[in-house]
Amino acid sequence: MASAQSPQSRVLRGSLRVRLLLAFSVALALFAATQAWQVVRLRRIGAALDVVSHVYLPLTRLTARMDAAAESRHPERLPTLIGDARLLVARAGPPDAEEAAALAAMTRQLNGLEESLGSGPDPDGGDNAPLTDTIGRLSTLVDGRVAVISERAARQHERTLRGTLLLTIVSLAVGAAVLVASTRALKPIHELTLRVRRLAAGEAPGPLTVAGDDEIAVLARAFGQMATAVAERDQELMALSDYLRRVLDQITAAVVVQEGAELRVTNASARRLWGVAPGPETTVPEPVRALAPGRHEVRWPDGRVHDVNVVPFGEQGRLIVGEDVTERGRDRERLQRSERLALIGQMLAQVTHEVRNPLNAISLNAELLRDDLRSAEALALLDQLMAEIRRLEAVTERYLNLTRRSPALGPEDPARLVRGILDLEAPRLRREGVEVELSATEGTLFETDGSVLRQVLLNLLRNAAEANARRVLVTVCHSADALDIEVRDDGNGVDPSVTSRLFSPFATTRARGTGLGLAVSRQLVEDLGGSLVHVEGAAAGATFRVSLPRVDRPEAV
Repeated sequence: MASAQSPQSRVLRGSLRVRLLLAFSVALALFAATQAWQVVRLRRIGAALDVVSHVYLPLTRLTARMDAAAESRHPERLPTLIGDARLLVARAGPPDAEEAAALAAMTRQLNGLEESLGSGPDPDGGDNAPLTDTIGRLSTLVDGRVAVISERAARQHERTLRGTLLLTIVSLAVGAAVLVASTRALKPIHELTLRVRRLAAGEAPGPLTVAGDDEIAVLARAFGQMATAVAERDQELMALSDYLRRVLDQITAAVVVQEGAELRVTNASARRLWGVAPGPETTVPEPVRALAPGRHEVRWPDGRVHDVNVVPFGEQGRLIVGEDVTERGRDRERLQRSERLALIGQMLAQVTHEVRNPLNAISLNAELLRDDLRSAEALALLDQLMAEIRRLEAVTERYLNLTRRSPALGPEDPARLVRGILDLEAPRLRREGVEVELSATEGTLFETDGSVLRQVLLNLLRNAAEANARRVLVTVCHSADALDIEVRDDGNGVDPSVTSRLFSPFATTRARGTGLGLAVSRQLVEDLGGSLVHVEGAAAGATFRVSLPRVDRPEAV
């Protein structure tokens, strides 16, 4: 039973490396065979030419010298020339059959020459014809071998050229085929390289399909899977980055990551509070720029207070988190003031309760005593006593306001409410030389506590009268979301020495003042969610503004 082939064996069998190695091996083997065949053929031609050059041509010269010696009747030279000829024939090396036969014939001719010399020619000029004939036959034999070998070498050279040309053409064809096959096999590498560069540059590489089971096909499929995984990872990272950006922008505190002189990360609150954005050309604001690591409370030029925390980030970076705590500080101050007022109110309520009972008894007894007195001087003293008792009762009433119940909201027409208060207080104010004007438009209802407005407005009007004001202007402005009531007088104004503690309990410059009017009024207004402020910068007198937001009462269930 044949076993299933593993992917590794299939890749190995169809390996591009193996195929290219085989193709180049065939081309190399063909080229080596061509060169070897050419070398063999050239060596044969060279060997034949060597025989001609080193054997037959010298033999030709020796036969010519032998013939010249025989013609000149100097046979004594012939033995030496014959010996030289034998040496040349022996130098020819191991010849083939044809060459061996030719060399044997030359050896016989040389032997014949020696025999002819042994018989001895006539020294007196006898016939040398046999010797000359033998030398002639030897010369003819040598010339014939030179011609035969030269013709054979020429034919072999021609065949070598044709064979070399044919083998070269075949080698070039095989090399071209290998080149084309290699180019086609390696072509996907170029496409794969382009897609790798696109992926490295953060671009979409695009699809790449390579058929087969070789390394490039496996690599292309693996690259496609990797590119898909990278794209999915990029999408996940982008989604996570967008999510983190939304989370970061929802944080109300300013968050800034600074590396060196460059701001790398900022959130929406940082852009809103500090006007900074990421980039090398923007820096954190001046009040934050030189802060050391740690927590700091930084006051801005416009008076706002930011809580800033600086944490080292990286080698040269900083993580800066800042939050506008101005309102929080104001809320803390209002809470502390409310707690102080509540504590003072509780103490004063108890003291007032203890004082009012004796005052009531004293007042009642003084009324009874008045009926029995007849002296004008005694009655005057009694009237003075009664006046002081009423003043003490008014003071105790103010103290009791510190423990007032929660606001009772209801629909009110602010202009009509203020006009009613002025109509009630106008006679008394006129007796004190104060004229009051009202600037308001009636007919709009506003959800508020009318009793609080009455008490606050009465307190401001009485303060204006006590400050020697001669003219008071009350302005009522309201919109769909807020109500503003401004009281402006031309009196003595606010003493600069008490401006910073104007709304603190017991802060007053009048000898007979309690210093609780403005403190209580402000607390009452803040209980409604509004504010009572002193408007600075007026040319003369004092200006106070009451601001109340619109409050919707919850509907009954």
